[in-house]
Amino acid sequence: MDFAIRPLRSDGLDWCTLDEGGLITDVELGRAWSLNPVGLFIWDHCDGLRDIGQIESAMRISFGIDAPTAHGDLQLFLIDMEAEGLIQLAYPPAC
Repeated sequence: MDFAIRPLRSDGLDWCTLDEGGLITDVELGRAWSLNPVGLFIWDHCDGLRDIGQIESAMRISFGIDAPTAHGDLQLFLIDMEAEGLIQLAYPPAC
Protein backbone atom coordinates (compact mmCIF):
# COMPACT_ATOMS: atom_id res chain seq x y z
CA MET A 1 0.00 0.00 0.00
CA ASP A 2 1.35 3.40 -1.00
CA PHE A 3 2.45 5.50 1.98
CA ALA A 4 1.30 8.72 0.24
CA ILE A 5 -2.38 7.75 0.36
CA ARG A 6 -4.43 9.82 2.83
CA PRO A 7 -7.37 7.80 4.17
CA LEU A 8 -10.60 9.77 4.67
CA ARG A 9 -13.72 8.69 6.56
CA SER A 10 -16.88 8.57 4.43
CA ASP A 11 -19.65 11.10 4.93
CA GLY A 12 -22.86 10.21 6.74
CA LEU A 13 -21.30 8.06 9.47
CA ASP A 14 -21.49 8.50 13.22
CA TRP A 15 -18.98 7.07 15.66
CA CYS A 16 -18.33 7.05 19.35
CA THR A 17 -15.70 5.86 21.77
CA LEU A 18 -16.58 2.98 24.06
CA ASP A 19 -14.74 1.45 27.01
CA GLU A 20 -12.56 -0.83 24.91
CA GLY A 21 -12.72 0.68 21.42
CA GLY A 22 -15.44 2.34 19.41
CA LEU A 23 -18.55 1.98 17.33
CA ILE A 24 -19.24 3.26 13.80
CA THR A 25 -22.87 3.52 12.74
CA ASP A 26 -24.57 4.20 9.43
CA VAL A 27 -28.11 5.10 10.44
CA GLU A 28 -29.28 5.28 6.82
CA LEU A 29 -28.22 1.70 6.13
CA GLY A 30 -28.99 0.46 9.65
CA ARG A 31 -25.51 -1.00 10.06
CA ALA A 32 -22.86 -0.80 12.77
CA TRP A 33 -19.20 -1.81 13.09
CA SER A 34 -17.29 -2.26 16.33
CA LEU A 35 -13.66 -1.21 16.66
CA ASN A 36 -10.99 -2.50 18.99
CA PRO A 37 -8.57 0.09 20.47
CA VAL A 38 -6.17 -0.16 17.51
CA GLY A 39 -9.03 0.13 15.03
CA LEU A 40 -10.37 3.19 16.83
CA PHE A 41 -6.91 4.76 16.78
CA ILE A 42 -6.62 4.22 13.02
CA TRP A 43 -10.19 5.43 12.45
CA ASP A 44 -9.48 8.63 14.37
CA HIS A 45 -6.46 9.23 12.11
CA CYS A 46 -8.41 8.75 8.85
CA ASP A 47 -9.04 12.48 8.51
CA GLY A 48 -7.63 13.00 5.02
CA LEU A 49 -4.77 15.05 6.45
CA ARG A 50 -2.40 12.25 7.44
CA ASP A 51 -0.92 9.78 5.04
CA ILE A 52 -0.49 6.07 5.66
CA GLY A 53 3.16 6.50 6.63
CA GLN A 54 2.24 9.03 9.32
CA ILE A 55 -0.55 6.83 10.67
CA GLU A 56 1.75 3.80 10.78
CA SER A 57 4.42 5.76 12.62
CA ALA A 58 1.87 7.02 15.15
CA MET A 59 0.65 3.44 15.70
CA ARG A 60 4.18 2.23 16.37
CA ILE A 61 4.73 4.93 18.97
CA SER A 62 1.31 4.69 20.64
CA PHE A 63 1.14 0.90 20.83
CA GLY A 64 4.84 0.03 21.01
CA ILE A 65 4.66 -2.32 18.03
CA ASP A 66 7.22 -3.05 15.32
CA ALA A 67 6.98 -1.78 11.74
CA PRO A 68 5.83 -5.05 10.12
CA THR A 69 3.03 -5.49 12.68
CA ALA A 70 1.89 -1.87 12.35
CA HIS A 71 2.01 -2.05 8.55
CA GLY A 72 0.07 -5.32 8.40
CA ASP A 73 -2.60 -4.21 10.88
CA LEU A 74 -3.03 -0.85 9.16
CA GLN A 75 -3.21 -2.34 5.67
CA LEU A 76 -5.80 -4.94 6.70
CA PHE A 77 -7.92 -2.33 8.49
CA LEU A 78 -7.87 0.10 5.56
CA ILE A 79 -8.69 -2.58 2.99
CA ASP A 80 -11.60 -3.84 5.10
CA MET A 81 -12.94 -0.34 5.80
CA GLU A 82 -12.71 0.64 2.14
CA ALA A 83 -14.55 -2.55 1.12
CA GLU A 84 -17.33 -1.65 3.57
CA GLY A 85 -17.52 1.88 2.12
CA LEU A 86 -16.44 3.48 5.40
CA ILE A 87 -13.33 5.21 4.08
CA GLN A 88 -11.86 6.40 0.82
CA LEU A 89 -8.20 5.91 -0.02
CA ALA A 90 -7.03 8.92 -2.01
CA TYR A 91 -3.85 10.66 -2.97
CA PRO A 92 -3.27 14.26 -1.91
CA PRO A 93 -4.24 16.80 -4.58
CA ALA A 94 -1.48 17.80 -6.97
CA CYS A 95 -0.13 21.29 -6.51
